[in-house]
Amino acid sequence: GRCAVAGLALLTLWTGLSMLWAPLRGAAGDDLQRLLLYLAVFAAAIAMLRGPATRRVVEPALAGGILAVACYALSERVLPGVFELDPSPRAAGRLNQPLGYWNAMGALTAMGLVLCARLAGDTSRRAALRAAAAAAAAPLGAATYLSFSRGALGALAIGAVALVALAPSRPQLRALAVATAGAAMAAVAAEALGE
Repeated sequence: GRCAVAGLALLTLWTGLSMLWAPLRGAAGDDLQRLLLYLAVFAAAIAMLRGPATRRVVEPALAGGILAVACYALSERVLPGVFELDPSPRAAGRLNQPLGYWNAMGALTAMGLVLCARLAGDTSRRAALRAAAAAAAAPLGAATYLSFSRGALGALAIGAVALVALAPSRPQLRALAVATAGAAMAAVAAEALGE
């Protein structure tokens, strides 16, 4: 955590210094304000999430939040006529709502997919939570695919490799395989349906 805060602090400092030579000082100033906010929130989150009980609740809460965003994004495609999201001509059919940008949507759902694979492979969790996390891989996989974001697919691959490196147990590998298979089947189904 300290290393991550230090890295973000250095990026914030560099961005502040870049105002000295930036041709558009307003844009650099906006970036600096945004990074200062990120740094404050990140440092506060690390301080708040120190206890093991709190950390244990954060994983499923984050996974549930990301799943909710993915389900909202998929709602128009799964139930057309019932749900109608604001179309973006720039998205050209890529999944971009509710975030407004397809790469952001893909990155978020890719993180959610890796997080759900982690939860599904954690033998210290209840079986119902593990099964729900494995089942969540399907809509998250479909949403990642429908964003058509190559960066998200790359992040997903790197996240899977990191998960294997950090938790190389047999249940975790099996959960990753199940989540990957569920995500791939959902992506194939979305492609076959012309979505």
